[in-house]
Parts: sequence; structure tokens; C-alpha cells
Amino acid sequence: MLKGLWYWTGDIDAAVPLALDIGANTMILKAAYHDPVFTGPLKLRQDFPRNAAKCRAAGLLVAAEVFSLPRTADQEGRALAAAVRAHGAASAVVNAETPHEDDDGSGVARLVHAFGAAAPLFACTDFRGDRLTRPYHAQLAKHVAGWLPMCYPRSFYPDQPFGDLQRAFDDVYWRWNQLGPALPRPGRDAPTMPVIQAYGGLDYEEAAGQLLLGWRWGAAGASVYASHDVNDRAKWGVRDAWLAWDTILRAPPDGAAVAAAAAGGARDAVLHFYAAAINQR
Repeated sequence: MLKGLWYWTGDIDAAVPLALDIGANTMILKAAYHDPVFTGPLKLRQDFPRNAAKCRAAGLLVAAEVFSLPRTADQEGRALAAAVRAHGAASAVVNAETPHEDDDGSGVARLVHAFGAAAPLFACTDFRGDRLTRPYHAQLAKHVAGWLPMCYPRSFYPDQPFGDLQRAFDDVYWRWNQLGPALPRPGRDAPTMPVIQAYGGLDYEEAAGQLLLGWRWGAAGASVYASHDVNDRAKWGVRDAWLAWDTILRAPPDGAAVAAAAAGGARDAVLHFYAAAINQR
């Protein structure tokens, strides 16, 4: 299960302990960037090799990431491939947002071609509105191993209490359930692993609530954005919610089995089942 932390600025020596504290198993590291943002040429992150090595030394998997623009997609694909082949990244994430929404999908196609299937490729995108019907999502669906949909309650719904956690996930997963089946394979069958908002001063309950809503909607994992702006309250909310995920997945309640055992008078078996679940917390 993906438990990721996004890193793109700040001190990597602070980000790595944060990842370990919250129970992450993967650091999503920026491999290249545009300067200026949205308009500038693509530049490789010169600190990526060092940052990746520090993450791997700490026992974290590395996912190389780039915010994608259609006009530099070829370079982005090559940058991600180099991060995998030369610097030990185990997977790659293409962050395809607003710049791709009016593209005909050729930008994604060029990125994927340049990447050359160097490793599993994941897509971080926005599922809201009609975006899943647009060409870039259809192109991504032909290649991705999974989706990282953005669920940012306070950023997307700033006028709602707590940013409206429930609405943020409903918007994503209603659209996914409605429009996802029309996408090509393998993407339409690929798992979702939402990116949750931990920046902007979110509290314990808001961070934990997002992860629990992700689990409720059937997510196969999640990641936290971003390492440079996670306060201690959000940090411990993430940690505890992931501990809850682990407990649920390690000892899934089998209601039918318990009921059958109880009906058969197997009191000791029922008590053993519950005791085992409790002891695993």
C-alpha cells in the first residue's frame, strides 16, 4: 500500500524524519521543474541524486515526479526515465493538471514514449468536473499503473467548514465511478491513491479524516502533500490514520464467520477472533 510524502522544497534532512514519523514508505521527489513555473524551460533538479540516495538509505522507496507541460513532455519523460535508471527511483509520477486540460492528448503520448516504460508510471490529476472525459486522461489510462487524484478540501472548497472533507472525496469518487469505466484499460481498472491536503494549517482531525475517507471509498493507498508545510497536528493525524488503515487491513472483520461461529456455540473461537484483532492494534 502506498503511503507517500511529497517533497519539492525545503530541507531533505527534515523531510526524511517526517516521512518516517508519519509511517510513510515512499518519498515522491521532484526530478525536474520549470523556471518560471508554467512558462519556463524544464530544468533537472540537481539535488535529486543526493535526495534520492538519502531517502533510500532511510528505507524509503523513491518515486520521481514532474509537473508536466505538454510542450516539454518529451524532456519530462526522459528526466523521469533517468531518475529511475540512474538514481534508483522505483516508480514515476506525472503530475498532469491544468496545462493538459485543453491538450489533445499528444503531450501525454510524447511523455510516455520518452519514458520508455522505465518503471511503473502513476498519474496525479484532478478528477473533478468533466476532466476524466478529456483526451489527456484517455492517454494516461493506456499506460498508468495507478491514479493519485488530488483531494484538497480546504483549497478546493475554502468557504466550507473544514474545507468540506466529505465533498472533496465525493467529488472525486462520484466522478471516478461515473466516468472512469469509459477510460481505456489498464487505467480504468487501476487503483486510486488520493493525494491529501496537509498544508495550509490543517488540524489533526482534518488530516486523519481525509485518509479515513480515502479508505472508505476503497483507496489502495494515499500520499500527503507536502513535506515543507505539515504542522505537528496534521502530522500526527496522518500517522494515526495510517495506523488505523494497517489495523483494518491486517485483521479485516469477517462478520459472517463470527456470526456463524457464535450461532454454532463456538464462544471461545469468537473471543479468540476479537482478542487477536485487539492485540494487533
